[in-house]
Amino acid sequence: MSAAIYKPMYVSHGAEQSAIFSLHVSPDGHRLATAGQDCKVRVWNMETIYRDQDMPNDPDLLLSTISHHTAAVNCVRWSPCGSFLATCSDDCTVLVLRLGAQLSYVPLGEKEANKENWDLSRILRRHVKDVMHVEWSPDGQRLASCGMDGKVFVWMLNLQADAPPVELLGHNGMVKGLAWDPVGKYLATQGDGGEEKAVVVWRVRDWKMEVKTQKPFMAAPDETMFLRLSWSPDGQNLATPNAFVQNRFSCALLERGTGGGAGGEWATTAVLMGSVEPVVAASFNPKLLKTRAKGGGVQVDACCAVGGSDCALTIWRSSQAGKPILVVNELFRKQIVDITWGGKGHTLALCSLDGSVAILEFSPDDIGSIASEAETTAELRRLYGEAYAAGGGGGGLSHLPEDAQQFNYVQEKASTQSKSNGIGANGAPNGAPAQATTIRKSQEETKTANGKRRIKPQVMPDAPQLGAPPPPPTSSTVPLAPPGASQVAPHSPQRQPNPASSILPPSTVAAPATSVLPNPPPGQPTGAPLPSSAVGASVSLEAPGAGGGGPAAAASSAAATGEGSVAAAAASASAAAAPGVGGAVHGGGDKAKAAGAAGGDKGQESKKRKIQAVKEGGGKEK
Repeated sequence: MSAAIYKPMYVSHGAEQSAIFSLHVSPDGHRLATAGQDCKVRVWNMETIYRDQDMPNDPDLLLSTISHHTAAVNCVRWSPCGSFLATCSDDCTVLVLRLGAQLSYVPLGEKEANKENWDLSRILRRHVKDVMHVEWSPDGQRLASCGMDGKVFVWMLNLQADAPPVELLGHNGMVKGLAWDPVGKYLATQGDGGEEKAVVVWRVRDWKMEVKTQKPFMAAPDETMFLRLSWSPDGQNLATPNAFVQNRFSCALLERGTGGGAGGEWATTAVLMGSVEPVVAASFNPKLLKTRAKGGGVQVDACCAVGGSDCALTIWRSSQAGKPILVVNELFRKQIVDITWGGKGHTLALCSLDGSVAILEFSPDDIGSIASEAETTAELRRLYGEAYAAGGGGGGLSHLPEDAQQFNYVQEKASTQSKSNGIGANGAPNGAPAQATTIRKSQEETKTANGKRRIKPQVMPDAPQLGAPPPPPTSSTVPLAPPGASQVAPHSPQRQPNPASSILPPSTVAAPATSVLPNPPPGQPTGAPLPSSAVGASVSLEAPGAGGGGPAAAASSAAATGEGSVAAAAASASAAAAPGVGGAVHGGGDKAKAAGAAGGDKGQESKKRKIQAVKEGGGKEK
């Protein structure tokens, strides 16, 4: 195995080398977010790390320093669409951040200006002690958090900002880690300290406990700071750190659905041994891999990285769990606390309490080639049947029945909602056909015989499909050279007000108007609600809102509050994609109100003149 190892010494949190508690690679592989003991989150340019990992003064290395927390930041995670960041901290809060306008400013206590600005969209407060882990659901509509107070909260981001979260009660001690099932049916949480050490698996459909597993962790120490657990990409195994089996520190793989539902524990299919101290972090590659089988054929495989207090990194394959395929010792001076895969599936990043990070680049010969989307779908269909195809793929199977009990529950819930709403799946009343919408590309104005104006507003076309990627920005950009390429992206020696546009490729710079977590109007609580889910569709954070609270409302808000020409222009561009007549009506903002008021005044003056003329002529008004 010939993995390339990068140890960028200038990716750090301050001159004091504060401990880095968490890191995460963006879905497109262009950014690296780190969270540290210095209360800050930093966003780095991954391409610059590959290009010159030892250059101390590269102006393109650090993209942003985020200082919204007031205590150490324990976890940072990118949303599935890559336009949002979620963070949690010792200040007992969970924050949702979005990429904002490209306005250059120097953060307090920093030397360099931010090239990207991450605006605060929501502050989620329910924990009363340190929040240790935060994680997005596969569809990006939920956010789960856990902490030292022993509580687990699931925040529904498609509801109102002040909507209470779901609280999961099942741990008797501190909860230090959690992970979403990639298939969408479960949420797993792990805790230690107090009365018990256990992994609890919750059903997403009703938020009841599916199973609690304790055997592999009963003799484990409770000295670990974090517990980063991970699901395999096919959802069949759950890698749980801090296991202690056969008097050895290890990472236990729990098999899905074995013994659950009737009080039994999930079986331990394999134990990844080799650590001499407690395991802290485990991370499965989110992509299924194709490797060579013993007989010479091709098999579908999964790859897991494990690290912990002994500062060693081990890489394992599911097909040969008896021994690791790679061991890297002395990579850090202190324990490994977080591991993440990124890019196209061959990039591994990890961080340590010594304040440094390491990035490993694997080749297909090392861990296998990435399975195609068709091959992944075929494998999941083999495991979960035709229900996977009906559900449309990963991240959306939580609504599909897995047994007779769940089928009755889903049917009863759907019937109740249909009767209460009186609305069918096509958006029309039950039993009524959906009405076709006539699209007018421009506003139509006519006059009646007596001179009155009649205006038919512009009707916008239907919104694009939910989950579609945002449109590329209008500004020209210079894409970065891929890892290993000799060509370097050019940049001017003189700094420009908006340097980020020459750093990231068009697909990675999201316009603020495409965000579905808009800033609140003045006087409202921090954080605005996401648009409501469309009937029969799974709403993703990647798409603009599809209802009245979507881009059209954002355009009206931008015009009403007078946030400036940049915000108003961006909101107007977003409003152009809003569906239905309502989007055009709301998109008018104060200009429509002012026009209506002016027309009313003119009408009153015309009526007064007409009455006066009638009185003078001695006639009657008709």
